Parts: sequence; C-alpha cells; structure tokens
Amino acid sequence: MAQDLKERTINLNLKRVFEKPVTKRATGALFVIKESVKKETRATDIRLSNKVNEIVWARGKFNCPRHLTIKVLKMKDYVMVTLPEEKFEEKKKEAPKAPAAKTAPAKVESKKEEPKKEAPAKAKEAPKAKKVKEVKEKAKK
Repeated sequence: MAQDLKERTINLNLKRVFEKPVTKRATGALFVIKESVKKETRATDIRLSNKVNEIVWARGKFNCPRHLTIKVLKMKDYVMVTLPEEKFEEKKKEAPKAPAAKTAPAKVESKKEEPKKEAPAKAKEAPKAKKVKEVKEKAKK
C-alpha cells in the first residue's frame, strides 16, 4: 500500500518533540517529520519545502508547533513534504545544449617575458599620506 502512494495528507502529532531538551525542539520536530514520512512512504530521500521549515521555526527553536498537517508527494527518486495549501511543481531540467563546433586551437607564438616595470613606491604612498594629513587636520578642528 505504501508503494502506491502519489499524494497523501498526514496529520502529525509532534508530542514526542517535547520530550527532548528545550534547545533541541525545532530540530527534533524536523527529525520527527522526516521519520514519520519515511515510515509512511518507505523512502530514504525526503525533502522538506521551505514553508514547512518556516512553520516549524516560526516561534523559535524552543516553541515548535504541537500538531502539523502536511502533504506528502512521491516523485520518481525522492519524496517532497509540503503544506496542504502549497502547490508544488517539479522543476524541469533543461536539456544541455550541444557544444559549438570545435575549432583547432591556433598556434600561439611564445612571447618573451618582459620584466614588469614597477611603479615608484613614492607614488603609492602619496595618496595615503594625504589622507592621513586630512584626518589629522579634521581631528584638530
């Protein structure tokens, strides 16, 4: 029966979460959701929608909801958990475009490496020195 599933709405009681330490309730709720969906669908790859995640974390990590109604959608290679009113459309992957005709790389002539000319160090220091002087003048005023 579980393998015939395409779409199903489930009411979850999250009372098991409140047995956990206070600081781990929201993360525990996500774990309970995934475990109950795994038991229902016998799937290993379970993905939660952002809306479900937002509902669990809405009141912070200490005060998660006690009950939650979710909709379980079974796709080809994973299971998606959404809210009942949320509409979910699977993203379609675009076919990769065929690469353009490859042309033979032109022979690159080796260039002689010329030593790089270094800018004088004074030129680099000049703007910094001006800024320092301006800051000191402003501080005096």
